Amino acid sequence: SHSATPGTGSQAGGMTPFRDDLSLNEPGARDLEGLSKLRMRRLQSEIKDSLASLPAPVNEIEVAMPPDGQMDDGNDQGEAMEVDMEEVIKRQEAEMERIKEEERKKQTQVVNLGLPRPFLLNTVKLVPDDLPDGPGAEEMLNAEKMVHHEMEALLTHDALHHPLKGSNPPKKAEPIEDFSLGEIDSARETLEEAVSSEQDSQGHEVEDPHRQKAWDEAIAAYIYTPSSRKYSLLHTVGKAERISSHQKSIEQLKTYLARESKRAKKLEQRLETLTMGYQKKAKTLLKSIEDTYNDWVHRADEVDSYRMMGQQESAAIDKRTSELRTLLDREKSKHTSLQRRYASLKLMREELDKILFAADTAPSTQMVDGTHT
Repeated sequence: SHSATPGTGSQAGGMTPFRDDLSLNEPGARDLEGLSKLRMRRLQSEIKDSLASLPAPVNEIEVAMPPDGQMDDGNDQGEAMEVDMEEVIKRQEAEMERIKEEERKKQTQVVNLGLPRPFLLNTVKLVPDDLPDGPGAEEMLNAEKMVHHEMEALLTHDALHHPLKGSNPPKKAEPIEDFSLGEIDSARETLEEAVSSEQDSQGHEVEDPHRQKAWDEAIAAYIYTPSSRKYSLLHTVGKAERISSHQKSIEQLKTYLARESKRAKKLEQRLETLTMGYQKKAKTLLKSIEDTYNDWVHRADEVDSYRMMGQQESAAIDKRTSELRTLLDREKSKHTSLQRRYASLKLMREELDKILFAADTAPSTQMVDGTHT
C-alpha cells in the first residue's frame, strides 16, 4: 500500500488528481487544509466575488468524465468525428461552390462579360419603333412588347442585384422566372438556330460592319429628353426638346470632364507622392547615365583621333621607309662602286710597287757585273 501524502488525506502519494485535467483546481489547493479558518473564508470570499463578476454564460456546458474503460474508445470516436466533420465541411464548401457557379451561369451575359449597361434605369423605356401593318401585325406588336418588357425586367434585376459602381440601384425589381440551366442552354441553341437560319436566308454571315451599322442606327433613333427624363424616339421630339437635349449633354460632358480632371489631378498628386523617391533616384541615375555617355563620347572622340593619327603615321612610315630604302640602295651602289675603285687602285699600286722594286734592283745587278769584269 502507498502511504498518504501529507496534507492530501487519503489521496495516493505522487498521483495527480484525475479530475484536475481541466486545471479547475487552484495551484495551492493541496495546502488549503493546513490554512487557518479565517484565511479559508477570505479565500472563498475572493473566489465568489471573482465568479460573480463573470458575464452570464451564453451556452451552458456540462462536463462529464467518461468511465475509465471508455477513454480509448472516446478518443477514437473523437478522431472519427473530427474526420467526419472535415468531410462535411468539404462537402458543404463544394455544394456552395456548385450553387455559386450555377447562379453565375444563370446571370445575363451582360453581367458575366462586364458589358455596358444603362446607368439610369428610369431613362430606359423600350417601345416599338414602327407599328407593323398587314396580317399578323397585332401578334408581332404583342411579341415585341413582351420582348421589351422582359428586357426591362432583366435590366432592373441586374441593376438591383449587380449594381454599377456609383449608380443608384432600384429599391425593388419585378421577380423573374428562374429557369434551369438545361432550359437556358435549350434557349441558347434555339437562338443560334434562328441566327443561322437568318444567315442562310441572307446568303452570308452578319459581319461586324453590319452589326455596328445596326447599333449606330438604333442609338441614333433615340434621344434623351430632359423634360421627361427619359429616352424618346427622335422623330417624336420637337426642335426645342432636341436643343435642350444637346445642351443637357454638353453640361453633362462638362461636369464629367471637371470631375475626371479633378480625379486625374488627385491621382497625379498621389502618384507623385508614391513615386517621389523613385523620381529622385531616376534623376540621379539619369545624371549618372548622362555623365557616362558624355565620358564615352569624349573617349570615342579620343579613339577616333588616335585612329586617325595612327592612319597618318602608318602612311608616313610607309613613305619614310620607301625613302630610306631608296637612300640605302643608293648608298649600297655608291659603296660598291667605291669598293671596286679601291680594288682597282690597290691592284694598280701593287703593280707600281713591283715596277719600282724591279727598277731599284736592276742598277745594283749592273754594278756587280762591271766589277767582276
